[in-house]
Amino acid sequence: MNQAQMQVGSQSPVTTAQGEQPSSGTRFDYSKPEYRDVAFAILFVVMLLAMIVGVIAAFAGLDIGSETGEVLGYLAVLMIIGAVAGLIALQVIKWIPETIIKIMLFSIIGIYGLGGLVLVAAGSDYTGEAVVFFIIAAFFILYTFFVWSRIPFTAVLLWISARLCSKYSGVVWTALLVLVCQFFFIILWIFCFVAAIIQNVSGLIYVFLILAYYWGVQTFSMISHTTTCGVVATWYFYKEPQANVTAGALRRTLTTSFGSVCFGAFIIAVVQTLRALARSGGGRNNLFCCICSILLCIIEKFLRYFTDYAFAYVAIYGKGFYESAKMTWQLFESRGWWAIVNNSLARLAIIGGSLIAGLIVAVVGILIATGYDSTDYYYVLGVVGFFVGYFMASVVLRPVTSAVCTVFVCYAEDPDTLKKNHEEEYNRLTAVEPRLVVVLVPTQVVVMQTGPVGQVPYQQPYQQPYQQQPYQQTYQQQPYQQQPYQQTYQPPGQ
Repeated sequence: MNQAQMQVGSQSPVTTAQGEQPSSGTRFDYSKPEYRDVAFAILFVVMLLAMIVGVIAAFAGLDIGSETGEVLGYLAVLMIIGAVAGLIALQVIKWIPETIIKIMLFSIIGIYGLGGLVLVAAGSDYTGEAVVFFIIAAFFILYTFFVWSRIPFTAVLLWISARLCSKYSGVVWTALLVLVCQFFFIILWIFCFVAAIIQNVSGLIYVFLILAYYWGVQTFSMISHTTTCGVVATWYFYKEPQANVTAGALRRTLTTSFGSVCFGAFIIAVVQTLRALARSGGGRNNLFCCICSILLCIIEKFLRYFTDYAFAYVAIYGKGFYESAKMTWQLFESRGWWAIVNNSLARLAIIGGSLIAGLIVAVVGILIATGYDSTDYYYVLGVVGFFVGYFMASVVLRPVTSAVCTVFVCYAEDPDTLKKNHEEEYNRLTAVEPRLVVVLVPTQVVVMQTGPVGQVPYQQPYQQPYQQQPYQQTYQQQPYQQQPYQQTYQPPGQ
C-alpha cells in the first residue's frame, strides 16, 4: 500500500494523542504483513481435515433418497425468502432504529409481566414460576430506565451501520457465503457424530466433537464479523471510497488475521463446551451443575460482547487477539462499559428485524402449504418458515452489529477523523451523544453524564492531584543613581 492510499483526506490513519493508547500502532499498515496466532490457525485446519477424513472413511457410498432431496428443496426456497426478508428488515432498521429498540424493550417487559399474571391465574402450583417472570420483568424495567438516555446514540449508530451495510453490500454476501460454509460444516459434524455413535467411541471423543462443533461455528461467524469490521474501519478513516474494500478485508481476515480469529473463537468454544457438559451433568436435580451452567452462561455472554470489540481492533491494527483484547479492556475502562450497553441495544434491534423476517417467511410457508390437502402442512411449514426466516435474517443483519462495534471503537479513539471525513454522521452522533458535565469538588473532579432520565455517573471519580507550583519572585535591582543636590535661594520676606 503506497503513501497515497494511506491518506485519510489530509490525515494519515495512525493513532495520535487523541487515541486511547499512543502505542497502539499504525492503522491499516500492511506494508509488512505479519501472520498472527499461527498455532491456532494450524490447529483449526488440522481439526477440519481430521473430520473430513473420518467422514469419508465411515460413510463411503452413502445414498441420499428422493424424499430427502425434496425436503432440502423446500428448505432452500424458504432460506432464499428469508434472506430477502432480512434485506427488507435491514431497510426498516435504517428508517426507524430508535422505535424498534423501544418497542422491543416494552415488548419484553409486557411479555414477562403478562406471563407472570397468567401463571398467577393458573393457580398456586405455578407461584414459583410467576415470581421468576415478575423478577425478570422488574429487571428489564430497571434496565430500560438506566439505558433510556443511550437509546438515541445507539439508534444513530444503527442508522450509520445499516447505511454502510447497504452501501457495501459485499459484507452481506460475505455473511451469506459464511452461512453456506457453516451449513456444510454442520453437515460434516453430524456425519462425524453419527460415525462416533456407530463406532462406539469413548466419552473423550464426544467432548472433542462438542468442542469442534462450537469452534467451527464460532470461527466461521467471526470471519464474517472481522471482515465487516475491516470494511467499516476503512470507511471511517478514509475520506474517499476505496476500491475492493470487502475483498481486501476478507483477504486479510483469511490470511494474516485468521489465527487471531481462531484464537478468539476457541476461547468462546471452550466456555460453550463446559456449559454443555454442565447442562448434561445431572439436569435439574444436580444443584452444582445448575449453578455452573448459569455462571458459564454469564461468562459466555460477556465473552461474546468482549470478542466483538476485540476483533474490531484486530481488523483495524492487524494485531494478535491477545493485544487486541488488552486494547478492548482499556476501551471498556475509559468509556465506562457503555460499549456493552450499545451492543445489547443494537442486538435488540436486530432481534426485532429478524422477528419481522420470520413472520414474513411463515406467511409464505403457509401459502405453500395450501397446495397440500392435509392441514398439518400449514403448521409444519408455518413454524419451519418462521424459524428459517428468523435465522436467515439474523445472518443478513449480523454485519449491522459488527458495524456498530467498529463505529463505536473508531469514534471513541478518534472522533475528529469522523468530523473531517463524514460530517453528516459526525453531526448526528454529537447531537445525541450524552453530554458530559464536569463537577468540581474539593480535591477531585467528578464526571457526570446527563440525559433525559437525569444524571447518571459516567465514570469513577477522577482524583486530580494538586501540585503546588513554586512561587518565584524575580527581583531586579536597579542601579543607584545619585541626583545632584540643588538648592534654591529665596531672599527673606519673599
